[in-house]
Parts: sequence; C-alpha cells; structure tokens
Amino acid sequence: MAATTAMVLTGLSAGMSVVGGMQQNAAAKQQANQVEASAMLRGQEQARVSAAQAHQESKEAESARRSQKIQYLKSGVSLEGSPLLMMEATRLQGERNIDEIIASGAAGVAGINAEGRMAADNYRASGRQAFMSGIGSAAKSVGGMKFGGGDSGFSGTVAGNSYYKGNQINWKS
Repeated sequence: MAATTAMVLTGLSAGMSVVGGMQQNAAAKQQANQVEASAMLRGQEQARVSAAQAHQESKEAESARRSQKIQYLKSGVSLEGSPLLMMEATRLQGERNIDEIIASGAAGVAGINAEGRMAADNYRASGRQAFMSGIGSAAKSVGGMKFGGGDSGFSGTVAGNSYYKGNQINWKS
C-alpha cells in the first residue's frame, strides 16, 4: 500500500513538473508576443516621427528658398546666375536633410524591430528550456522510483539497466 501511494505521489509530482514547464513555456510565448507587439508599435511611432520631421524639413527648405527669392527680387537682383545657383543649393541641401532624416528613421525602426525580435527569441528560448526542465524533472522523479516485490513484475530501478521481468523486455540505456 505504501509503495502504491509513493508511486501515485511520484506520478503526480512528475505530472505537475511537466504541467509547470508547459505553463512557463506558454507564459514565455505570451511575453514574447507582447515584446514583439511593443517593438512593432515603437517602430511605427519612430517611423511616424521621422516622417513628420522630414515633412517639417521639407517645409522649412521651401520656405528658405522662397525667402531667398524674395530677398533677391527686393534688392533688384535678377534670378539668374549666382542667385539662381544659391537657391538651387538651398533646395539640394533641403533634399539631403530630408533624405538623412528618412534614413535615420528607417535605421531606428530596424534597430527597434531587431531588438524586439531578439528579446522575443530569448523569451521563447527560456520557455522551451522551462518546458524541457519540467520534462527532465518528471523523468528524474519517475526514473528514481524503485519497483519490486509483490505482483508489479518489475525488479531493480526504472532508470539505468532496469528490465521488466514479465516479458523479459530489457530497457537498457
């Protein structure tokens, strides 16, 4: 009777180890999904901010070009030669600034996404490790059980070189 109770309790303990590992794995997957979703939202915000900055830079560059044009016209200078070249240089610098803002924003988004994926991968790996640890704990508790006597048909231990006497099936490791 005591051996049967011990076997039942060991079986329950092994089952709880597996269930605990499964729960930890599920929690880690949920955490990974939340981290990825958060990274995606931060990436979208970074892209929105960069687009707004690029739009603002575009407006400022156009305003600077128009201001130059007005200053040249007020002073009686024709918009040919050097004044035209200066206005074109202002326009090109504005375009370069816009391109830099967009590139910087894209790099920021890529970094945020990579960071999110890496953190999510780490959570998933820890979940898998917890699950496997639960299975290992279950195997260890069941493997350490001693069987023998009575009508169980077993002799020796389950772990190692145990065997089932009833059919002569050997469980060799």
